Amino acid sequence: MSRGRPHVFVALLLGLLVCAPAAAQVVQRPPRPYRGLFGGPPVDPNRTRQEVNITASLLGSYDDNLVPANIDLGGLFEPRPEGYSGVGDARFRYWFGRQSNNLEVVAGGAVFTYRNLGLSPEYAADARATWSGTFGRRYVIRASQDFRRDPFFAIGGSLPVFPGATEVLPPPGSSTTGFSVRHSRMLNSRVSLQRRFSGRDAIGVAYFYNDRKFDDGVGDGDTHAMAVDYDRGIGARSTIRASYRYSDGLNVNFGRDLPLNTHTANLGFTLDKPLSPSRRFYLSFGAGAAYTETLNQIDGSPVDYWTPSGFASTRIDWARSWSLWGDYIRRVQVIEGLTIEPYVTDTALVRLGGFLNRRLEMVLSAGFANGQIAPEGVSNFQSYSGGSQLRYLVSRCCSLLASHTYYAHRLSAVDTVPDGLARRINQNAVRVGLTIDLSLYGRYVDRVPQ
Repeated sequence: MSRGRPHVFVALLLGLLVCAPAAAQVVQRPPRPYRGLFGGPPVDPNRTRQEVNITASLLGSYDDNLVPANIDLGGLFEPRPEGYSGVGDARFRYWFGRQSNNLEVVAGGAVFTYRNLGLSPEYAADARATWSGTFGRRYVIRASQDFRRDPFFAIGGSLPVFPGATEVLPPPGSSTTGFSVRHSRMLNSRVSLQRRFSGRDAIGVAYFYNDRKFDDGVGDGDTHAMAVDYDRGIGARSTIRASYRYSDGLNVNFGRDLPLNTHTANLGFTLDKPLSPSRRFYLSFGAGAAYTETLNQIDGSPVDYWTPSGFASTRIDWARSWSLWGDYIRRVQVIEGLTIEPYVTDTALVRLGGFLNRRLEMVLSAGFANGQIAPEGVSNFQSYSGGSQLRYLVSRCCSLLASHTYYAHRLSAVDTVPDGLARRINQNAVRVGLTIDLSLYGRYVDRVPQ
């Protein structure tokens, strides 16, 4: 391990030069405190430390449905071209602090090439800064800021879902799930404060801001939201949570503005139980109702309605490295870039991962999303995604990777869609290549998910 602050500044400069700020194209297995073939002892959570990492990948891809919007398709229902593409991405990570007070900065970039189609490359970029701190024994403050520049557009299916989530961000840009080149940029801010009154009771408040703009001006939107949670411990490992969320959004599509205000209340239960030093079971679920206020698109008259809401999450860890994650959420939302009308959506994601032997890692994932215009609209969509990935650890820093990804969606009775957006699509992609995970300073070890 390197020593001395000059090495940190050199590593920071190198990381910023190597990585233009985007999302990693490699699917990560559910995180575990597994140190694998080249790992060391667990990190002391009370020790102040610094970690500097660079990860990168260079992949070749064969797609049966290459659909960049800047190619002459001859019509929305014409067969799309198949062929080869290339993907290169890099990611820089800096972490400083200890488990209770820390700062993390992540930035990355990606380039997608289509040489056999004679098209110019597409670029993606993203950056994230997160700070977490504790004050005394009762207060925890967290703040984060995200920026992302996406060249591709996808509808649901692979959306990440988190336990009791109040915010769900679209997936990062990827040519395997992005069926149309639609450039957009996104800003997402969050700040939260939790106060613990006793060993059993805690109250948390949070504020969110999300802003997304498309280069073609179709589907722009911004949302302010706040959330209040009350946690009551009912056992050593179980908690009851009551939550309320209010959001105030404005969405723009084809020259029309539509406000969307929602009030969501849920009551849920969480169980987090270690089964052994290498096994753990986590379950969280809740249900409630959402009240929505918006306007009729035709005559501008007020529209309001109630609809059920809910979520469920489970985490099952077994052996030294294997984990199964499953998530579901039901909520009212606008599908950014598609329509300004609110949809009642159901989104589910399952991910399974672990090591088959000391060097071979496998990850499987599947996602599904559907939605219908509320309260009684006929427009609806379905989205499906799935993937499998094998990664072979060649050395401490380098791995060989092979993956397959599937994406599909169906749009029914959606009146108007952006140019180049097909109403029905199936897409398969196979990727092979090399990935690099280089620790420049300190040592990175997966932390137990909170």
